[in-house]
Amino acid sequence: MADTTNAIKDLGNQFYNGILIALGTTTSRYITTKMLGLKDRPIDLKAKNVGMLALDVGVGIAIKEKVQEMGVPKKIFN
Repeated sequence: MADTTNAIKDLGNQFYNGILIALGTTTSRYITTKMLGLKDRPIDLKAKNVGMLALDVGVGIAIKEKVQEMGVPKKIFN
């Protein structure tokens, strides 16, 4: 039973981290497209677009880490 509970907690924490990364990625994409005036292009499986998506996700991860340094909890299920 304890293994199942720990697995569910780990899954919940991974989901929480994924939400933080998604919010950081969405925020960085919004800033680059709306505030800086760059074109908002759909994501196709071309090298340039996949590279930009990887850059967006990398920025999202950096934002998540910075927000967690500022006091947002790293785990919500202990």
